[in-house]
Amino acid sequence: MSSTNIFFKGFTFHTSSKPVLTAFPVMSSHIAMTAGSQVNCEPLLIIHFYLKGMDLQGCPPQAICEYLRPYFPPNALHFSELEFDFGTRAKIAEHKGQMETM
Repeated sequence: MSSTNIFFKGFTFHTSSKPVLTAFPVMSSHIAMTAGSQVNCEPLLIIHFYLKGMDLQGCPPQAICEYLRPYFPPNALHFSELEFDFGTRAKIAEHKGQMETM
């Protein structure tokens, strides 16, 4: 079995100095909607647990919450970010206490 080295060069993948694809691939798709969607009228809480020191800019849970907000009545969608740090036993106990009160 021969091994082929494929490497990335610019915007294309190459093998033996030749491009793997000679043109950009054409992508096509369509969006299908369901015929019988259901509406959830219950309030929703999204909890984002994050590690201490983590950069939260552009975090997916926040983006999901903002995307869903227009579909909920006022005060029915809640988002909470909870920092955790398991660096010491005291910090683990503190986190456990916070989870029990929640």
